[in-house]
Amino acid sequence: MKGLNSSRKEVKKPKRLPKQQALVKSKSKLKPNGKCPHCHEVVRARVVEENSWSRDVCECPSCSERVLVCSYPGCTDFVVGGDYWDNALCPEHGKELTDRAKELGTTVAMLLVTLWTKSKFTKK
Repeated sequence: MKGLNSSRKEVKKPKRLPKQQALVKSKSKLKPNGKCPHCHEVVRARVVEENSWSRDVCECPSCSERVLVCSYPGCTDFVVGGDYWDNALCPEHGKELTDRAKELGTTVAMLLVTLWTKSKFTKK
């Protein structure tokens, strides 16, 4: 049995960084082309704070505003970044989401009115 255990190599697991150490300053990385929500220019934003826990914080080279990449899968446009809150979706995908929510709300309202009307006019 000793021969079997001696041939195994001990693999060291990588240490997890505390949340405070996950934030790394970076000045040379650029994001893919995307539309800035502030100046509406198509730019390659510069990463100013690389973060392994959430989205990287970037700066628009055109207007110097704080931006982040849109959370919509496959989208490279940017969203407004704030001191206390960052938007999740770019203006285009935010509008798409609200339009879909309006459609769903209208459909549910029509269904409820139909059911209410049917219940009032059916014989018991």
